[in-house]
Amino acid sequence: MKNLLTVLILTIVFLAGAWTQPAVYAAPEKPACISLRLTPDLKPDMPEPKITRAKRAELTYTPILERVMVKYNPRLTKDEQRAIVGAILQAADTYELDPLMIAAVIAAESSFRIKARSSCGAIGLMQVMPCHGWRADLKTIEGNIDTGAWYLALNKDRFGKDDLMIAAYNAGPGNVRKAGGIPRIAETQVHVKRVIGIYKGLTARAGGGIAKG
Repeated sequence: MKNLLTVLILTIVFLAGAWTQPAVYAAPEKPACISLRLTPDLKPDMPEPKITRAKRAELTYTPILERVMVKYNPRLTKDEQRAIVGAILQAADTYELDPLMIAAVIAAESSFRIKARSSCGAIGLMQVMPCHGWRADLKTIEGNIDTGAWYLALNKDRFGKDDLMIAAYNAGPGNVRKAGGIPRIAETQVHVKRVIGIYKGLTARAGGGIAKG
């Protein structure tokens, strides 16, 4: 009887403890974090913005043109620098020339001096002869670079090669035709080598330039 009573008491105590013990609930499982960044296969089907040749040229060449201008003529104002860069890029696009070739010719011809005048009367940045003044005002940055680039392109079409184009720009196309190449004029031969040297240095900085088209 005593044993039965003991078992009964222990059973009551056990049941009371189980009833009063707080229930333990498992914390809800935290949902996996979902990245808001789109994976490549989830990107919207949107075309990439197209960069025009002119814009690509601006991005590629502007820093190089600014450096070469300051090197040859540190007195240029920021406005003058912007005007020269803009005129070079515009002329290069219009006449399908490398902007760095135009810059190399300017560096050799005038050292980027806007008001440069030669003893034979050549004017401005590209040392354009007054006989070409019918095209534009050669005393302005835009007019001088546009006319000089036009004359470069004209000689490029005539002779094909860069060295002959530069020689014709300096000595005249008649002398190049007569010589069948670069004329044996000391000034012209030195000038061609100088322009080509400057041009190669600039193209090396640009990583060979950019493809046209």
